[in-house]
Amino acid sequence: MTKTIKHFAFAAALALAAFGAQAQQIVQDPSFSTVIGQGPWYVDSGTPSSNFTGHATLAAGDSFYQSFSLTETGQYTIGFDALSSADASILAGEVRSRVFNSTDVGAGDFSSPVAWLGTTPTATSTFTGPVHFEYTLQGVAGQSYHLYVSGFGDGVQLDNLTVAAVPEPESYAMMLAGLGALGLMSRRRKTA
Repeated sequence: MTKTIKHFAFAAALALAAFGAQAQQIVQDPSFSTVIGQGPWYVDSGTPSSNFTGHATLAAGDSFYQSFSLTETGQYTIGFDALSSADASILAGEVRSRVFNSTDVGAGDFSSPVAWLGTTPTATSTFTGPVHFEYTLQGVAGQSYHLYVSGFGDGVQLDNLTVAAVPEPESYAMMLAGLGALGLMSRRRKTA
């Protein structure tokens, strides 16, 4: 009986360790519930706005940013939901999202983003209707970054803007090993 409890505890610890390594939110206020310009989102150009109900609106020429730091080196996913402009008669939207090293931003260098949405750093993404965009950043622990988002064309509404660590394959392997051990313990218990 004691041996079974020890095995069960070990398997449960393996499973929980895998869940502990899952993604964690990096940016603050991903649903834009605060006034843009009063932190944590800051105005870069134009007059981007938030309506406190879960989205930000960017007209052509509007841009905002947030800085963030990473505690671990690895791959991160930047994602957001986009809708067309607040004008219901306009169905298309156009957006650009890029990530820069904070040291480059401090020096006024916006020519070399470290990650971007689309095929090239200067490309914009045009869409019709609601869409979810994602792109990846190969982040470095201790590095500070600036995430910029800009509106183009007929503008865009954004929601759920996130930066999250991508779990490594080892996390999934640990989770599967833990679940397998739980299954094995359950099977042994039935035969005993």
